Amino acid sequence: MSLTPEMTLGQPKSGKRKPGLRLTSKHLQPASSSTPSPNSSSSYLGTSQSNTRFREQIGNIVNGNNGDNYSSQPAEEEETSLAASYLQSTLPPSLPQQQLHQQQQDIKNQDIPVLREAPLPPPSINTSQQVLEPNSHFMELRAEDLETLSRLGEGAAGTVRKVLHKPTQLVMAKKSISTEPDPAVQRQILRELAFLKTCDSPYIVSFYGVFLDDGDTTVSLCMEYCEAGSLEDIYKRARDLGGVIGEPVLERIAESVCRGLVYLHSKRVIHRDIKPSNILVTRKGEIKLCDFGVSGELINSVAQTFTGTQYYMAPERIQGNAYAVQSDIWSLGLTLIEVSQNRPALPPPDQPHLSIFELLDFIVRQPVPEIQGGHISDECKNFVAVCLTKDPNYRPTPARMLQHPFIAKWTNVHMDLGQWVKEVWGWN
Repeated sequence: MSLTPEMTLGQPKSGKRKPGLRLTSKHLQPASSSTPSPNSSSSYLGTSQSNTRFREQIGNIVNGNNGDNYSSQPAEEEETSLAASYLQSTLPPSLPQQQLHQQQQDIKNQDIPVLREAPLPPPSINTSQQVLEPNSHFMELRAEDLETLSRLGEGAAGTVRKVLHKPTQLVMAKKSISTEPDPAVQRQILRELAFLKTCDSPYIVSFYGVFLDDGDTTVSLCMEYCEAGSLEDIYKRARDLGGVIGEPVLERIAESVCRGLVYLHSKRVIHRDIKPSNILVTRKGEIKLCDFGVSGELINSVAQTFTGTQYYMAPERIQGNAYAVQSDIWSLGLTLIEVSQNRPALPPPDQPHLSIFELLDFIVRQPVPEIQGGHISDECKNFVAVCLTKDPNYRPTPARMLQHPFIAKWTNVHMDLGQWVKEVWGWN
């Protein structure tokens, strides 16, 4: 596929609408952290007995014998308040909605050069291996049955590898997370494994199973492998080819993320880390959420909490206020700006070297960014603006966002994202 700087991926061509996107493979990024509630049992002491007990409990969840009553609904957690303690004494009262809207209108378009990276090679597809349709039940997995094919990503929470399950020839993504004998951490792992086992949505990456290895110090989660990579990979590929992601694909991204969030919300789960690297795409063009559970809850360091995720934090989270599903909608708005403009929405282009706390201060105090470009409709601009409503009390839920005119505009338009993905990566 030949691209010119003027070509927009996913924009109508000669009167015909055609979807567009692009990718790399960084399936793992540092995720948000929170502190699980106390309630630990004395059997969770940091000893070999603790590891034995932990292994037994993982086995109980896999086998459906949830004897310890680890609910599939994660417990309410306390938000880390480092940002709040830094900003609370200096932040002015929230600006009235009308004034915020006026400030948004005053933001000027800025044409900022983007740092270029080496062009990304397309993901390889081995026709001798097959990515089977995910099923809704666990598999019995053992380390010796998995063959590592490649490394997909690495971050503070662990490492992700593409693996082959030799008995079934099923290709998976294996996420290895180093754990510890901390009872609160182990309890959170068990709670979220119980949820993953029951999770069943076309907008959520499927979960195949879990096992302990490396001397019981590593939890290995085996999940659906999404061949096309993440939205971060996609927009960087688009940038390298001189294009941008078009509005029809932006709508499919927005709709898929909102539907995934609606499903999680129905299970009383908040994602907490919506960003391009946590939204994956399959070879068929299906768009799915990942990293909403275990890996995001194992990072207890405050510094790691703000590494890689600070760009997408909602103002209420920064201020230490209640975190609700509307906070994920804020992150969706920033994600749509990023994938449509081939660069993060924050920090602002004219202040690229803000420190973490300066950035947090900017998010709370300053006008929100806007989605720009001649290929963006008024409906799309309004959708993003609504996502970025600073007051969470006026920011809609994912279910309400699905009723927005931007979603309705493309509802009856057929888009073959599978064919588009093939064209993006040059697959046959």
